[in-house]
Amino acid sequence: MAVPKPQSQPWPEDRALLLVHGVGNARSGSYDDLVAQIRTILGAGADRWAIYVLLYDQVNEWLSTKVKAASQIATLAATIRDSLDATKLGSVAADFAGDVIWPLLVSEERAAVRTTVLQQLRQIVADGERRGHVPSEQHISIMAHSMGCFHAFEALHTAASDPSQGLTPTADNVRFDNVVFVASPLQLIRDIGRSIRDLIPQRDMLRSLAGDTLRMPSRRVLGRDVFSARSTKAITGNLDPVGGFFVRRPYAFMDLDRFDWSASGGDSPTHETFVDEQGPLNIDVTSRDELTALLEKSLRKLEPPDIAPDNPHSWSGYVERHATELRRWLA
Repeated sequence: MAVPKPQSQPWPEDRALLLVHGVGNARSGSYDDLVAQIRTILGAGADRWAIYVLLYDQVNEWLSTKVKAASQIATLAATIRDSLDATKLGSVAADFAGDVIWPLLVSEERAAVRTTVLQQLRQIVADGERRGHVPSEQHISIMAHSMGCFHAFEALHTAASDPSQGLTPTADNVRFDNVVFVASPLQLIRDIGRSIRDLIPQRDMLRSLAGDTLRMPSRRVLGRDVFSARSTKAITGNLDPVGGFFVRRPYAFMDLDRFDWSASGGDSPTHETFVDEQGPLNIDVTSRDELTALLEKSLRKLEPPDIAPDNPHSWSGYVERHATELRRWLA
């Protein structure tokens, strides 16, 4: 799979934001409205930011890859369905989630996207250096949505652990001010990973399935962990089929409260978790039947789900609901 040339742009000041999308088949211009929405939220401060959009779908043939993996995807959806209540909503929600996280089942695509994310991160750091800011002085944030959270999480672990990438938080001084995970499927992937382990190629290579709990990427030096992110955020919604609807327990991105940060011997990132109450005030559904119809409408045969603004998985919906926090994080 060919890895696309990374986006490069001049930095207005000392800060940059990388957006990593989730649902497949994104092309140039797909997220122009989202970028405009973020810039509007930032107001006068938007002029300080170089905003990058990672279009990693260029590295694979989305449709043909999905067709080849059809039987595995069907098993994946069935496994998710078994964990839900036996209702039409449960069935539709399982199909929706399967349509989002199926790239987990294709090792070549995972590897190619990870390479693309790492290459883009190196380019962002290089663009900052061209502006005259060494990595330790750069203010870089990452916001990922849906399956983009999975790809970003895996790439950041590689960046932290592999010195050849030139992105370690130690020798290379590359640390990210904020890493924001929106409607992340990582907890869902961990929940069902044990049941579908035989379907996941090179499963042992995935940091999202390793250990007793998810933990942020770091590099251990002289007995202490130096984390790649200074601050992490997790946002999901109680009606979101990918980030929250399923498990009804600490779910958004990861339950960091369970992790013993003191054992790391280093400075732990600050962490904030948000679980949106998605109801009549921000999503046009008032009943299970309406939510079922909304999710069912988004499903398309051999195409990615159509995530309209009123869908509980909508990236722009989360951004709108957290405008105040975004202004604070990206100040």
